[in-house]
Amino acid sequence: FNPPLKRKEAAVPGYWTLEEMANELECSTRKIHYDITGRAEGKRPATLKAYKAGSNFLIADEDAFNYISKNRK
Repeated sequence: FNPPLKRKEAAVPGYWTLEEMANELECSTRKIHYDITGRAEGKRPATLKAYKAGSNFLIADEDAFNYISKNRK
């Protein structure tokens, strides 16, 4: 990636957390959450695949890299 990724060390190896994605893209965790779950009232479909782990979402590295490349400012 150019510029390089801000995340130096993963909290969960092989995955990105919601907070790590929000920090990387300089956006809110709410935006990332809506991209994972979609919005029924706005008829916005989910655009990001993630796994629910307890109360947090984990995004696989490959999906995260694709999402970052599409949404980086």
